[in-house]
Amino acid sequence: MPEAKPFAATAAALTAYVAAFAPVHALAGPAAAALAIFPAVVGGWSFGPVAGATVGVASAVISHALLAFTGDAIGEELAPAIVGAIAMGTVGFFVGGARELSARLRREIASHQQLLSDRRSALDSAIASEQRLRQLLSGNPAVVFSVNTDDELSFISDNIQELLGVEPAQVIGDRSLIRAYVHPDDRHLLNEQDRLLATTGYANLDLRMRRATGEQIWVRKEVRVVGTGATREIIGYFTDITERKLAKAEAVRLSVTDRVTGLPNRNRLEARLGEVLTDHGRRVDLALVDIDGLDEVVAAFGTDAGDAVLRSLASRLHGAAGPDDLIAYVGKDKFAAIFIAPDLPAAQSAGALLDAFATPFMAGDHEVTLAGSVGVASAPEHATTADALFRDAEMALYDAKRDREPVRVYSADRDRLARAELELAGDLRHAVERGELTLHFQPVIDLRNRNVTHAEALVRWRHPSRGLVPPAEFIPIAEHTGLMRPITRWIIDEALRHCWAWHEEGLTIGVAANLSPRNLNDPDLARQIKESLDRYGLAPSLLTLEITESTVMSDPERALETLARLRAMGVRLAIDDFGTGYSSLAYLNRLPVDTIKVDRSFVKNLASDEGAAAIVRATVDLAHTLGFSVVAEGAENEDSVTLLGIYGCDSVQGFHFSRPLAIADFRKWMTSQGTALGTSAMTAGARKTAPSILVVDDQDVVRMTANLLLSRHGFNVLQAASGADALAMMRAPGYEIDAVLADVVMPEMDGKTLYAHVARMSPTVPVIFMSGHNAAALDLPLGAPFIAKPFTEQALLKTLQESLGVATASRAGLN
Repeated sequence: MPEAKPFAATAAALTAYVAAFAPVHALAGPAAAALAIFPAVVGGWSFGPVAGATVGVASAVISHALLAFTGDAIGEELAPAIVGAIAMGTVGFFVGGARELSARLRREIASHQQLLSDRRSALDSAIASEQRLRQLLSGNPAVVFSVNTDDELSFISDNIQELLGVEPAQVIGDRSLIRAYVHPDDRHLLNEQDRLLATTGYANLDLRMRRATGEQIWVRKEVRVVGTGATREIIGYFTDITERKLAKAEAVRLSVTDRVTGLPNRNRLEARLGEVLTDHGRRVDLALVDIDGLDEVVAAFGTDAGDAVLRSLASRLHGAAGPDDLIAYVGKDKFAAIFIAPDLPAAQSAGALLDAFATPFMAGDHEVTLAGSVGVASAPEHATTADALFRDAEMALYDAKRDREPVRVYSADRDRLARAELELAGDLRHAVERGELTLHFQPVIDLRNRNVTHAEALVRWRHPSRGLVPPAEFIPIAEHTGLMRPITRWIIDEALRHCWAWHEEGLTIGVAANLSPRNLNDPDLARQIKESLDRYGLAPSLLTLEITESTVMSDPERALETLARLRAMGVRLAIDDFGTGYSSLAYLNRLPVDTIKVDRSFVKNLASDEGAAAIVRATVDLAHTLGFSVVAEGAENEDSVTLLGIYGCDSVQGFHFSRPLAIADFRKWMTSQGTALGTSAMTAGARKTAPSILVVDDQDVVRMTANLLLSRHGFNVLQAASGADALAMMRAPGYEIDAVLADVVMPEMDGKTLYAHVARMSPTVPVIFMSGHNAAALDLPLGAPFIAKPFTEQALLKTLQESLGVATASRAGLN
C-alpha cells in the first residue's frame, strides 16, 4: 500500500467500499456501515492525519447516505451519522499519525544506520592510515608522536621500543606516561618547552632520558603546534643523539687533554690558571719542567718508547701533586704544575717535582735516565695574570737550563736580559726555514805546499731586524734551547752541498763542521750524515767533523759510540780547541779521531810567548806519536806560520790566510789562489755534456734505483729527499738541472707544490711526476708527464726522452 499513489489508493478504497456496501448490508444490515473504516484507514495512511480524518468523515457520511438509500431506518437518524463521522474521522487521523510516526522512525533508523556505516568506514580508514603511517615510519630512526586537544598522547611510532625499551601501548594516553622517562634533572626543560609552544608554537631541546633498563641516553626533541581550536594538535619527534653528544664530549675532553700522557694540556692549564688567579688572597706557583734527554730516547728507541717514558714521568709528577694542584703536559718535552696555596717556598715545591727523575725509566726493554730543569714563578709576587705568570716561569726555566741549575725561581733582575734572550731564541727557532742562516768558510792550509785542503763551515745569522748576530751570542742559546741539533744538521748538509758544487767545478777540497754535545747524543746523526753524503755523491773522507774536549768528556761513553759509527763510515774526526779542556791522554788515545786542532790561544802569540810555543811543540809531538795530524788555529802572521812549520804542524787556519768568508767571497778568494787550484781554476765552468736529472723522493730506495738506472745511460743524477732540498739545490750556484723527477706524495712539500715552484724558477725545466697511485686520482697538472712506481728502466728512459726532447736526450745516448 505505501508504494501506491495516494489519490488512486484512496479512490479505489472508496469505490470498493461503495460497491461492497449493498451485498454486505443485505447480509449484515446496518453493520455494513463499519466498512467505512476501510477508506478512512487508506486515506489516513496515504495522506497523513488531517487528510485521513477528512477521508474518514467522508466515508461515514457516504455510509449514512447508503443506509438511507437502502431504506434502513438508521439512515434517517442524525445521531448515528454524527457518531460515525467522529469515529471514522478519528480512525483516519490516528492512522495518518501512525503513518507519519512510522516514516519518521524509518528515517531515524536509516540515518543511524548511515552514521554507523560512515563511522565504521572512517574507523577502517583511520586504522589503515595508521598502519600505513607505522609502515612508513618503520625505517625512520626518529620516534614520531602526536598529542591531541585533550593533552593525550594519541600516537607514537613503534620504534619507541628501540629508543626506550617500551611498547607504544604502554605510553599511549596520559602524556605523563612518556614524560616519566625523562631524566629527573631535565624535567624542568619540559616546562620551558610548553612555554615556547604556547608563545611561538615551536620548541627544540636536548634532554636526557632513561630507558626501561635504567640506561641513560641523550635525545633531541622537536615539537610543533598544528591546527587551531578543535583541530589543534602537537606533533613532534625524538632522535637519539647519544653518540653525537658523547663524541662532542670526547672532542671537548681531547681539546684540553694531551693524547699521549692523558694529562691536561696547555689549554686546560691556562684556563685553570685563569680561574685560580681570580682569588687574590692566596699564593699560586707555576712551575715549568723541561726534560733533558728525551729526544735521544726517541731517536734511539723510537716514538713508542718515548711516549712510554712520557706516560711514566706524567704518572710520577701527578703523584707528587696535591689534590687541588694541577699537572699538565704543555708539549715540547715540557710539563707544568700549578701549586695552589703551597705550604713550602716556591723553590722547594717546584724542586720536589725533580724527584720524578730520581729513578730510571723503561723505554721498551731498555732502562734510560733522564734529567730535568724547573723554572717557577709565583702570583701575585711576580705576576697577576696567566700570560704574565707563564712568561715569568719560562724565563726562570730558561735561566735554569742556561746555568745548568736544577731549579730557578723567577727574578725581576734578570727580566730584561732574559726576555731579550728568549725573544732571540724564538727568532732562532725559525731562522733555518726563513733562510736567515748562512755559511761562511775559512780555508785550512797544508803547510807542506800551501794548498787548501778543506774549508771549515762557520754559521752566521743575519737577523731581519738586528742584522748580523754574532755566533757567540746565538750559539749558546741554540745549545740550551735544543736548537743546536737541527741547526747542525742544516750546517752539515749545506756545507756538503757547497762542497759538491766546488767538485762540479773542479775544486776538490773537503769541508769541516762542528758538532755540539747534543749532536753526539743523537743516535740518528750518522744516518743523517750518510744521507747527505749520498745525496751529493761525495766521499765520506771529504767531511771532517770537529768536537771539543768538553763535548767529548760530557758523556765519554756515548760520545765514543757515536764517533765510532762516524769513523766507520769514513768521516774524518778532529778534536777542536785542544789544550783548553780536561781530557786525559789515556782517553784521548781511545778516540777514533784523525786530527787535533791546537787552540788559537796558544798560536796567537806564538812568536813572543815561550810557554805557548812549548805547549804547541809538545802537542804536535804527542799528536804525531798517537798518529794524529795537527791543525793550528789562529795563525795571524807569517812568523807564527813559519814557527808552526818548524814545529812540524801539518796545517794552519787563521786570518793570515783568510777570514771566514761568505760563499761568493770564498769562491773569489779561491780563484785568486792559483797554486791551490792547480789546473782546475774556478771559472764559470763548462756546461756538462750529459743532462742532469734531479730525483726528488723521500724514499731512499727510489732515489737509489733511479740513480742506478740513469747513471748507466750517462745521465748526471742529483738526489734530494724533500721538495725543500730540491729547491735549495736549484737555487744554488753551479746547479744546472735539465729535468726534475719528483714523487707526488711527500711530507711537508708534495710534488705538485714543488712543480709550481720549479715552474716559476725555471719554466723550461720539465717536472716528471712519479707515484705508486693511479695518475687519474692525483689531480696532476694538465699534460704533466707521469711514470708509475715501481718503474722499469725502459719506461723511465722513454718518459725522460719524451720530456727532454730528442736533442737533450741524445747527449745521454738515448737516441
